[in-house]
Amino acid sequence: MKLFKLKYNGFDTPITKATVMNLGWTVMVIPEDDVNRYIPWGDNTYILEEIHFHFGTANDPGAEHIIEGIRYAMEIHFVTHKDKEPENIFVIASLMQATDDQNSGFDPIIEVLPKIQYRNDSTELESDLNLAGLLLQNSGSYYYYSGSNSIPPCQSGYEWFVLKDIGKVGNEQLDEFMTLYSVGKDDASDSCRMGQNYRPEQDLNNRLILSSE
Repeated sequence: MKLFKLKYNGFDTPITKATVMNLGWTVMVIPEDDVNRYIPWGDNTYILEEIHFHFGTANDPGAEHIIEGIRYAMEIHFVTHKDKEPENIFVIASLMQATDDQNSGFDPIIEVLPKIQYRNDSTELESDLNLAGLLLQNSGSYYYYSGSNSIPPCQSGYEWFVLKDIGKVGNEQLDEFMTLYSVGKDDASDSCRMGQNYRPEQDLNNRLILSSE
């Protein structure tokens, strides 16, 4: 398979309107501002559908992919689908290292988390979301493999692009994500917090992993 340079058309335009949801297993952002954000790949176009988060803490990290033996604190998935073929999925995975410094790119999401504390809660963005803080768009290096969805039922046919450059998320920002519940309000307890919402490490099963560089 020929690997192309990832180009993020429209991603530099801040998201001005979006629904932010607590799905019980993740926080999901669904852009609704009618901006065409897409990734060209060969002769095809992959359109941004949603963004969601897998997370833990610095001491108990929650990323799904392990790079050179390291599991990072957070992994953000930018889920795209092929134009006119929504079952054809590309996922861009952006890994985040926990730091004492806060990443202002998360601020528009952090500010609405109190409104989606429980499963099935949803709200709207209140501030523009600049994707530059969540996705290192100048990152030209990535790992590619053909795999499956990391969410049950884990259907196959997903193409994965794991960026090699590592972003940052503040420890205090991770703490805000960790306040969320994976259940409804009536069932909420400290044992039902959402963190560590990642799929366990899987065997390669002869899967070929390619590097763009």
